[in-house]
Amino acid sequence: MLESDGSYKSAAFNAVSLAIMNAGIAMKDFLVATNAGLLNQVAVVDLIYQEEKKQNCEFVIVYYAKSKNIAYVSLNCNKISMKDFENLLQMSQSSCDSINQIMRSSIQKKLVTNMSCFYFK
Repeated sequence: MLESDGSYKSAAFNAVSLAIMNAGIAMKDFLVATNAGLLNQVAVVDLIYQEEKKQNCEFVIVYYAKSKNIAYVSLNCNKISMKDFENLLQMSQSSCDSINQIMRSSIQKKLVTNMSCFYFK
């Protein structure tokens, strides 16, 4: 990583998952991660560096894309209501689902391109 504009923990998890998939290593499931936080009691997903510094609460979630089981959670804040926690969890899981679709489609495109190269040679 040459520069950090926030979300480095979740970016690291996603990069490792993509690298393993790109290498062609078989996996039953893969990890998808995102971060969220509370800025002035408003839930925000995928914080940038400036937002991470201003936030009241940092929430990082890593979960398995297929099974939807949580693999890792980091919650860094002094106090959080159960309603805010549930909101952060729901928003983060929705964000992970979106990231999952992007990761899957990019790997599938790469696989199709690689397969067509072998097929037409």
